[in-house]
Amino acid sequence: EVIVKDVQRDWLKGGLQHIDFYEITRGEEVSTAVPLSFIGKAEGEKEGGVVEHLLREVKIECLPRSIPLNIEVDVSSLDIGDFVDIKDLAIPSGVKVVNNPEERVVTVLHPTRIEEEVEEEEEVEEEVEVIGKKEREGEEASEEVQEKTPEKSKE
Repeated sequence: EVIVKDVQRDWLKGGLQHIDFYEITRGEEVSTAVPLSFIGKAEGEKEGGVVEHLLREVKIECLPRSIPLNIEVDVSSLDIGDFVDIKDLAIPSGVKVVNNPEERVVTVLHPTRIEEEVEEEEEVEEEVEVIGKKEREGEEASEEVQEKTPEKSKE
């Protein structure tokens, strides 16, 4: 028995270029990574929150016939500040997750204010211009002082 390990496609035409197979022993578990599929729109996102996906796949161990195509994560009930850990996922029977059960998968963050950051940047730019003018004025003043002071001749 074999499972597909890697598929290479032509980047221009999209056709198959090469397929790698992995020989397995019947009854032996294999380790692989399975993608996460996020379903729904979080309640917190509707209120202005930001959904942050912290994991895109999980590592699993199982028999080759039990490998799922993906693991679904329902985020529709998440409010601002809520999160989903690996231990909260609906894992199919016969599949063991290798990742830490306390690891975060997805979280809904509080919205941030971008307007305040823009105002701070404008203030910094104004200060830089003022400093540049003072330095130029200081250079001109020091040149004038040098011109007014009489030079001592060496005898």
